[in-house]
Amino acid sequence: LVVRPYRRGGALGSLLNDRYSQPHRAKQELEVLHKLQQEGVPVVAPLAALAKKGRAFWRLRLCTEWLSDALTVPAFLAEYPNRRRQTAEAVGLVVRLAFRAGLRHPDMHLDNVLVRPSGDRVRAVLVDLDRARIDAPLTDRARDDMLVRMQRHLVRHRRSLPALPTRAETMRFLRGLGLDRQQRAAAWRVLAGKLKRSLARRNWLRSR
Repeated sequence: LVVRPYRRGGALGSLLNDRYSQPHRAKQELEVLHKLQQEGVPVVAPLAALAKKGRAFWRLRLCTEWLSDALTVPAFLAEYPNRRRQTAEAVGLVVRLAFRAGLRHPDMHLDNVLVRPSGDRVRAVLVDLDRARIDAPLTDRARDDMLVRMQRHLVRHRRSLPALPTRAETMRFLRGLGLDRQQRAAAWRVLAGKLKRSLARRNWLRSR
């Protein structure tokens, strides 16, 4: 069992930490995990959502299955360098199934995917779907936005992550998404352009 507390980030994080004005956030994530599970998407098994009220605020916890041999994607790439190609396709597959089910995640990145060896194969599951929702059918724009966000996270944290996917492994990921060779080349160009604009926009906003 994993018990994950909900904690605020950003400017409110230092002020409110794990206190929320409403109790529904953990329940929503539990429901998203359950719906994805019903759609056949590999996710960490949801068990319970807990909410406890103090005087004015709620403290929330999410309980999920413990996967003892699972690692985040960057950690798995570093630990199992001989399985990097398998890992890229396994992650692409789980993301493709999530997209097909209509998952919209506002902060999707490779730490939202746990990977573990399974015999001569690699298995991937989704975790940490806070603030995500199911909204099928998923538009191409919504899909691209999430893929760009995943890549932007790698760029921003490249110095602290234990391993990063290569370009060839990124193409393997796109293959796992179900794209043929021509579609992968086109998607690479489109996503690279969107990533460049997204990074430039963030840098501009920080400089203001």
